[in-house]
Amino acid sequence: MLALTRGRVAATLIVLCVALASCESMNDLLKSAPKPTARVAGASLKGLTLEKVDLVFDVDIANPYDVSLPLTELGYSLNSGGQKLFEGSVQPSGTIPARGSKVVQVPVGLKFSSVMAALKGVRPGSVVPYKADFSVGLDAPVVGRMNVPLSHSGEVPIPAVPDVSVVAFDVDSLNFDKVQATAKLNVKNTNQFPLDLSKLGFNLSLGGKEVSRTQLAQSASLGPGQTATVAVPLSFSPRSFGATPHACSRYRASRRSARARSSSGRAALRCSHRYAGSTRRRPRQASPHAPRHDRSAGTPARSPTR
Repeated sequence: MLALTRGRVAATLIVLCVALASCESMNDLLKSAPKPTARVAGASLKGLTLEKVDLVFDVDIANPYDVSLPLTELGYSLNSGGQKLFEGSVQPSGTIPARGSKVVQVPVGLKFSSVMAALKGVRPGSVVPYKADFSVGLDAPVVGRMNVPLSHSGEVPIPAVPDVSVVAFDVDSLNFDKVQATAKLNVKNTNQFPLDLSKLGFNLSLGGKEVSRTQLAQSASLGPGQTATVAVPLSFSPRSFGATPHACSRYRASRRSARARSSSGRAALRCSHRYAGSTRRRPRQASPHAPRHDRSAGTPARSPTR
């Protein structure tokens, strides 16, 4: 009986040794086997406004296995200067094809108010560096759930409103149905990064009501601190803000009157300039001791004798 018990214990030990050896071999096999990889193929700015920016990361995931890998979750976090700016996750659908790859887009919305609250000293017009950390969740065969970490570094601009001043406003054509004008503006870039003027929108408001909205047709880049004069074409209908034909006629008449006053003013200026530069002699005043002439008799009048 004792010999039988010892035999069973020995058999159990042998089975355990074989199992442990199998586990170690399986672990070594899993460690040496290729694993899925992921990288950030690109990052772009979408919907940049004065309040927020939408970052879109293109995460390229590669599958080395002979079977497809289902995507389970993709988590992310944004950090700058050791401060966490934003974190979240998306639930991507689909699978990574066998021995293939797939690009998954991860949108991240970032509000500038939270950035400036987390990072002291950051103001509109500055550029903020960031680091984005990702974790790609996959359901691998045999292994089960696994996470693939990756990271990406970049910069995000916080735009500031440029300084704009009106140089001139010229009305090219005017009638009751349509007004075409050109506004010449001085624009100064107050940001620490180049500003694409074609991305700016220009609005014209009359009496508190927006009547026209336009953009520059040509792309022009303005460096940090630089100033440029741009011509902005505007077109709107006087009907849109309640103008009447009588008001348009009065405006045209006032323009003609202003041009007439301007022309007469320039003519008067030219006349005064010519008069001031003329060489005509002034009439000399008569000496008190010169003999006076009697115009009625035509003979000089004698001075009374004392």
